[in-house]
Amino acid sequence: MMGTVLTLVRMRLRRDRVALTVWVLGITALVGGASSAVITEFGDPDQQRQLITLALTTPALLAFRGVPNGFSSGSIIWFQLFTWLAVLIGLLNTFLASRHGRAEEQDGRRELLASTPMGRMTPIVSTLVVGIVVDVLIGILSAAALVAVGESIVGAVTVGATFAVTGLLFLGIGLLAGELLPTARAANSWGVGIVLGSYVVRAAGDALGTADLAAGTLTPSWIGLLSPIGWAERTLALSANRAVWLVPGLVCAVAAIGVAAMVGAKRDLGASLVTERRGPATASPSLHSTLSLALRQQRGSVLGWALGAAVLGGVTGSLATAIGSAAVQNSAISRVLRQLAPGGDVSAQLVTVFTAAIMTMMGIVAAAAGVQAVLRTRAEETEGRAELLLALPVGRVRWMVQTVLIAIAGCAVVLLAAGLAAALSFGVRGNSAAGWRALQQAAVEFPAAAAVAAVAGLALSTVPRWAIGIGWGALGLAAVLALFGGLLSLPSWLVDISPFAHVPAVPLRSATALVVVATVGIVLVAATGVTARRREWTA
Repeated sequence: MMGTVLTLVRMRLRRDRVALTVWVLGITALVGGASSAVITEFGDPDQQRQLITLALTTPALLAFRGVPNGFSSGSIIWFQLFTWLAVLIGLLNTFLASRHGRAEEQDGRRELLASTPMGRMTPIVSTLVVGIVVDVLIGILSAAALVAVGESIVGAVTVGATFAVTGLLFLGIGLLAGELLPTARAANSWGVGIVLGSYVVRAAGDALGTADLAAGTLTPSWIGLLSPIGWAERTLALSANRAVWLVPGLVCAVAAIGVAAMVGAKRDLGASLVTERRGPATASPSLHSTLSLALRQQRGSVLGWALGAAVLGGVTGSLATAIGSAAVQNSAISRVLRQLAPGGDVSAQLVTVFTAAIMTMMGIVAAAAGVQAVLRTRAEETEGRAELLLALPVGRVRWMVQTVLIAIAGCAVVLLAAGLAAALSFGVRGNSAAGWRALQQAAVEFPAAAAVAAVAGLALSTVPRWAIGIGWGALGLAAVLALFGGLLSLPSWLVDISPFAHVPAVPLRSATALVVVATVGIVLVAATGVTARRREWTA
């Protein structure tokens, strides 16, 4: 069995050699670059004290970034980097598990493998080995990068171990999703929802924590204990180095992998615990157009993304209100905030900033929904259904453009769900003004999300074989530049590539940036139509 596992591991590493190299080197470069920038920008102890004090007195900043622990460069690096890198590592592992799990089964490759003298558990074991290799490699390279910029070896090793355990936990969750759900898209959506939900719950725990301004520390709320990212964050690597907090993640990872293996050993090939409902044998009159077909194909995934966004938006009102109240009740924090913003309503300002931070994340989620919807067309092409459709009197340009427009409309639905849920949440608490601002903030995220989906559409019509990598790569690049561009001291022209870097906070002082981003999106959709006319359909 071991020889077969190693053969399958080599095959999967070769198949994903480009994507995995980009993921691993990209995360390592973020760790090294951001750590070097922190040490350069905040090398002075007074600057470190000012930054940590500002973070501890701004719950929205704690929610967005993480928890500092003392006045040191290591504390700042951990505070600035860990939570977002945990999200990236979580997404990498859930996608990896789905690609080599349910997607492989869905495409028929698992059936071919099963026809060989191979053990039933060999595919799951080989996927597990590939995931562990990737996670350990990220941990080792990240630790090496931190040692190279001058951090302690113990702290760097704790960071690497925390990354590896976090990745292993989400790999187990991804494997379990692939065993329980009927399609790769459902497994991916489930995994993304758990990763983002973990981030939001951790954010609530940090924002509602108790700050000690004299020591520069924060005791997170118990709410953070409900999040796997919250467990890993409590290791406080590069300062306290509490490796004991790796144990919950390891236990849950082993449990998830064990359950996935048990389900995989008992179920039939192609079966799942959650079954897919079969449709009628003949299409209804409402499906007699390419637009209605595109709507029918996308509605399930869009509704799933919208439901997740609505849940996150629904808790925004209660969280923002609690954060504002907690900060005002803390006399030390309130005093510092009034010095930073004299004459203003501290609670209202915190609510506004926290809401804007959550809606920024919703914008990225909406863009992810749009990219996934666009790339669904590539699956239609490779699996032969597009060829059958285009054999009818259906214009390829109309079909392609309509698909992209439906995907963009999906971005709007996701943001509308998040905005309405947040507005309702604020309204229930008697703060309708904050609810209206949340809805407006969700609206101004739309042009950026639509532009990213349009990039995926253009890639699909020009370089279809690379469309999946380009689509998701564009989303990752846009998110990283917007979230880490300032921290990495990147040139402004480079940060400006990201449409999310141009999203203003409400109330708007100028709509010029939104108009420019929207225009770029329209041009990309038009270019998709032009290039689709000359495109060859490829497998």
